[in-house]
Amino acid sequence: MVRPNPFQNSRYCKNGIEINNNLINGPGVVGGGVVPTLPPTVPTLPGDLDFGIFNSPTVDSTTVPLAVPLATNVQLVGTAITHTPGEAAINLVEAGTYTISYNAEVTPTAAGGPVGLILQQGATDLVESADTGTGASFLSGAVTVTIDAPAVITLNSSQASTLADVNVTVIRTA
Repeated sequence: MVRPNPFQNSRYCKNGIEINNNLINGPGVVGGGVVPTLPPTVPTLPGDLDFGIFNSPTVDSTTVPLAVPLATNVQLVGTAITHTPGEAAINLVEAGTYTISYNAEVTPTAAGGPVGLILQQGATDLVESADTGTGASFLSGAVTVTIDAPAVITLNSSQASTLADVNVTVIRTA
């Protein structure tokens, strides 16, 4: 049995032309109707898009304080943030406001001992980002900094421990 074409002899559409036209030009544009015009320029995001995501599967921090090396640049977009894989330093090379966040599974070398992570800008602790725990802990923190000149950010372990699934994200917000 041959099924009839639902669009053939339809009062809404002849041969599917109006449906295709609606998909291309938007609803309401039929046959010789007015075709919408595009804006003269394609809109863009405000400012430059700069962000970086860095991680390390495991880090042994038996010598403290330890600037945690970040093995992999998962994503690095833009020119304001640089990082060499395997190094601890994340370089903020352009003036602006940056939000930096981290998370990691941390296990102390001594059972039930303390663990702690903190972000540093140069040699200065960014105390708002500090997180501590006792025993195996999931630690996380974040801070927003505004810089006028290049700066170096590091994630530091404050206690002898082993870190797993270390993730650091840096986003230039202004």
